[in-house]
Amino acid sequence: MIEQKLDYIHHNPVRGKWNLVDDFTQYKHSRARYYELNEMGDIAISHYKSVNG
Repeated sequence: MIEQKLDYIHHNPVRGKWNLVDDFTQYKHSRARYYELNEMGDIAISHYKSVNG
């Protein structure tokens, strides 16, 4: 379920009325680059699988 929601969130900038970027990994405010390309952005994040809970 988490992966489905992340996919939805990451692809939002390139869909429908938004159409903010051509490639969803290039959207500045998304962490899609981290999950898809293993590239860390300006803000360090943890992979959702590494969080205990």
